[in-house]
Amino acid sequence: IGELDEQAFLEQSGWYRHWGFAWGHYRDLFALFRRHRIPLHGVNAERATREAARKGDLSALPAALREEIGPLAPPLAPHAGQLLDVLRATGHAGELMADAPRFRAYRRVQWLWDRLMGLRAARLARQGAPEAIVVVLIGSGHLAYGLGANLQAARAGAPAQLSVWDDVREKPPQGRLHWVPVGMADLVRIYERDPAQPFFPTLTGIRLKPGGRGPRIAELPGPPPPTGRPALRKGDVVLSLNGAAPPSPAALQLAYEGLEPGSKAEWELLRAGKTVRLSLPVPGPDHGD
Repeated sequence: IGELDEQAFLEQSGWYRHWGFAWGHYRDLFALFRRHRIPLHGVNAERATREAARKGDLSALPAALREEIGPLAPPLAPHAGQLLDVLRATGHAGELMADAPRFRAYRRVQWLWDRLMGLRAARLARQGAPEAIVVVLIGSGHLAYGLGANLQAARAGAPAQLSVWDDVREKPPQGRLHWVPVGMADLVRIYERDPAQPFFPTLTGIRLKPGGRGPRIAELPGPPPPTGRPALRKGDVVLSLNGAAPPSPAALQLAYEGLEPGSKAEWELLRAGKTVRLSLPVPGPDHGD
């Protein structure tokens, strides 16, 4: 524990490949683990496993992983309704219906995802000392109403559980209260958004690969920008950001997170054999990542 510096950890863990959210929001937490030498374990479901679940065919997975998953008990009926409510509330479901093939595939992924995380958390709890506490950091969609990974952990014989749901909300109008769903978790904690909380801009949706002269943009979110519009483009090699040459994709992501929201990012790129310089705005919290 403690042998890697920050950039080496981000590179070796594939932080930006597998997660994508700003490292700055988690830095203090990982520093706490490191300072107190608290062991960390990954319980997440691998991308290939989720893809197999989406297709409905687990036969291509390694035998050891299939054995770990074990028999899949049928999901509880309320689970489908809860997932649809979450998807519709966040604008992702559209006219999605419970019997739509796309939703059935999504439900398979979610159920197997919960299965693996719950099983792995339960195993860690059983392997620990009797007085040990296993804390699982998990998205609320994987624990809501006791139908997610917490249910799978209980079925696997995990010790007693306590699910805690933390949410950050804007301050309500005077005289109004925060509303939370009944039964969401054993303990619900609401924090009002602190305007002084730092914001870390990220290159969300941009997939980077190592290149000969700098990180190469391998994929961009959405359609390509219109011709003539100043923007990053697929295939660009990043020679420098604000005058500093990033040695790796993780170094570039980390440097971008350190920029001041609302300022300008000065890019020097190699595009089709020519050097291109762009000055692009750094987004703030009101404009997404």
